[in-house]
Amino acid sequence: MALIAFFASLHPDYDHVRQLMSELGETGRPYASAVNVWFSVGSLLLVGFGVGLATALPGTMASRAGVLLYVIWAALGVVVGFFPCDPGCRGQTPSAWVHLVLGGVASICILPVPTLVWLAVRRDAAWKGHGWFTLAVQFLAVVLAIALAAADYEAYVAIQPLRELAGLIQRLNWLLYYGWTVTLAAILLRGTR
Repeated sequence: MALIAFFASLHPDYDHVRQLMSELGETGRPYASAVNVWFSVGSLLLVGFGVGLATALPGTMASRAGVLLYVIWAALGVVVGFFPCDPGCRGQTPSAWVHLVLGGVASICILPVPTLVWLAVRRDAAWKGHGWFTLAVQFLAVVLAIALAAADYEAYVAIQPLRELAGLIQRLNWLLYYGWTVTLAAILLRGTR
C-alpha cells in the first residue's frame, strides 16, 4: 500500500477515495508501466505465500480448496498487471476488459478463503481464538465485496454517489486481505517455533 501511495503522489489529480488503484496503471498515465509491474510482482509474492500455506496447513479438503482459491487469486493478480485499464477503468478497450474481468474473478476466488482456512485448522490448539477473527474478517469481506460491486454497478449503469467511494472501498478490501494474510503468516511462524 505504501508504493500505491507513492505512485499516487506522482499524480496530483489522483484521488484515493474516488479512484481505483488500477487507475494508476491505466493506459497513458505516466509511470503506468512501473505501477503494473508492481501489481504483478506484489501478487507473485502472494502466490509464493499461497504455496507455503499449502505446505503448512493440514491436508483437508477445506485447506486444499482455500489454498487453491488463494493461489488463483494471487496468480490472477500477476496476470492483471499485463492488462492495463483504460482511462477511468471503464472497460472500453480489450486490455481493460480483461483487467476488469480477471479482477472480478479474483475477487470471487478470495472471498471464501478465510473461512476455508479456519475450517482446516479449527481443531488445532495453536489456532485457538482464530475463529472469531476469521468471522470478523469474513463478515467485513462480504460487506466490502457487496459495496464494491454496488459501486462498480453505479459507475457503469447509474453513475451514483457510491461510485465516489470506490477507491476507498477497494483499499479497505485490500487492507483487510493483506492484514488477514499477515496475521495468518504470524500464526504459522509462531507455530513452527
